[in-house]
Amino acid sequence: MDEEKFDTLRMYGLSVEYPRSWILMISKKQISFSEGRINLIGDDILTGLLWEARKHHTLDLQGYKRKVTENLEKKEKQFRLLKTVTTEVHDHPAYLETMETAGRAGFIGLQKKPVHHTHCIFFCPVSDRFITLYVSLLPKLKPEYEYIVNRLFSTLTCIH
Repeated sequence: MDEEKFDTLRMYGLSVEYPRSWILMISKKQISFSEGRINLIGDDILTGLLWEARKHHTLDLQGYKRKVTENLEKKEKQFRLLKTVTTEVHDHPAYLETMETAGRAGFIGLQKKPVHHTHCIFFCPVSDRFITLYVSLLPKLKPEYEYIVNRLFSTLTCIH
């Protein structure tokens, strides 16, 4: 893979570096400081940055992570949680999780093979939002995209 040039996406106090060759797709819904989703699409890889306000529920970070995992288990075929690691995103406690699902009919699941998903979830008490950065790709492509995936997660920033 040739050396990728990277740009920085900055929006509503969040930032992440991504390959310049990728396509940015902003959700059809309006996005705001409180809620939003942006997809970054490269060849054979899908990345998403999403955020949502804590609003009326009283979930803490662990409860939110559990809710996300339970929703994925219900929605995805052959869901397996492979690994959970605690980490930090600019002084915010975070979870980095890797899971596997059956291939989907969409984007990278056309081959109907297992797909690996890695997401980083954290809560920002200043902005009162849960933030998630996720990456989905076929396991066989993991070595090819390792540098990019590491850069995505290592440059995720919350300035609050």
